[in-house]
Amino acid sequence: MFGVDGTRQGYEGPRLLNMYQQIQDRLKTLPGVRAATSLDFAPFGGWSSNLTIHPLGGTQKNGPLRWLRVGPDFFSTMQIPILIGRGIERRDVAGAQLVAVVDQTFVKKYFPNENPVGQRFNFGTQSTSKYTFEIVGVSKTAELTNVHPEPRPKAYMAYAQFPQFVNTMYFEMRAAGEPTTIVSEVRDAVRQIDSGLPLMSLKTQDEQRDEALVQERLFARLSGFFGLLAVVLASIGLYGTMAYAVSRRTHEIGIRLALGAKPRDIMRMVLGRGITLVAIGAAIGIIGGLAATRLARSLIFGVTPTDAWTFVLAVIALALVALAACYIPARRAMRVDPIVALRYE
Repeated sequence: MFGVDGTRQGYEGPRLLNMYQQIQDRLKTLPGVRAATSLDFAPFGGWSSNLTIHPLGGTQKNGPLRWLRVGPDFFSTMQIPILIGRGIERRDVAGAQLVAVVDQTFVKKYFPNENPVGQRFNFGTQSTSKYTFEIVGVSKTAELTNVHPEPRPKAYMAYAQFPQFVNTMYFEMRAAGEPTTIVSEVRDAVRQIDSGLPLMSLKTQDEQRDEALVQERLFARLSGFFGLLAVVLASIGLYGTMAYAVSRRTHEIGIRLALGAKPRDIMRMVLGRGITLVAIGAAIGIIGGLAATRLARSLIFGVTPTDAWTFVLAVIALALVALAACYIPARRAMRVDPIVALRYE
C-alpha cells in the first residue's frame, strides 16, 4: 500500500480523478500484481469520515455512519465478500446516480426486515438532500479504520462521484508472491505517470497492521512478563509454605509410623490436607478473579474477561505446585526412621 497526494502537483477536479484512475490501471498491469484498488484513508490509520444519515424507509429515523470513498475492484482486491448485489464499479462516476455498498451492521440497524438493495438514504437528518444514495450491494462487515473500534454502520461510496472531496488517495495491491518484490515496479509505474508525485507510507499491509498494534503488543508483552513473574513468585511462596507446614508434622508422622501406620496412609493424610487447602484457596481466588474482571475488560482483546480456560489452567498450575510441596517433604519424612522422627524438632 502507498499514498499519493496529487493536489501537491496542481491536480484537481476531473484531472485529479483521471490521474488516480491511471495509477490504478497501471498498477494492475505490473508483473506479480493480482489486483489493485484505491481508498481515501490508509487502512488501520485511525482516520475516517463520520456523519449522520437519514434512511428513506426502514424503521430507524436517523443514525451514525462511517463512510469510505473507494475505487473500482475494491472488494475483490481487499477480499471483502459481497453478500448481495454488486460492488463499486467504473460506471459509478460523477453525474451518475449516487450509489453505496453497505455492510451487515448497516443493514441490521437501518433495514433489519427488508431487502436493502434498492433502498435509499440521505446525508444529514432530513428527507431532502442533494446527496441521496441508492444501496446497490451489501458486504460482509470488515474493519479498516481501527484495530479495536466500536461497532459502527459502514457504507462504501465511489470516490469518483465526489471530485470536490478527493485529495490524498491510498492504493492497495495484492501481490501474487512476496509483496516487497514489486516495490521498485510500483515506484516506476507512478514515476511514469508523473515524476513529481512522491509515494507516502509505502509498506505492506502486515507492516501497517503491526504499527497499528504496537501499543497493544507492548502492553501484552509487559503483562505477560509480569504475569509470569507473579506465577513464579506465587509458586515459590506456595511451595515454601506447604513444605514448611508438612515438615512441621514430621514428629507427628514419626508417632503414626511408630504406632503402625502405613506409608500410604501417611501420604493420603498429608495430600488430603494439602488438597483441602488448595481447594479453599482456589475457590477464594476464582471468586476474587471474577470480581476483578471488570477492571481488565478494556485491556484485553480476543478473549473474554471470564475466559474459563484461563481460570482452569491457573488453578491446575498452582494446584500441581501445592501438591508437589506436600508430596516431597511427606515422602522424605516417611523414609526417616520413626525413632529419628520422634526426636525431630
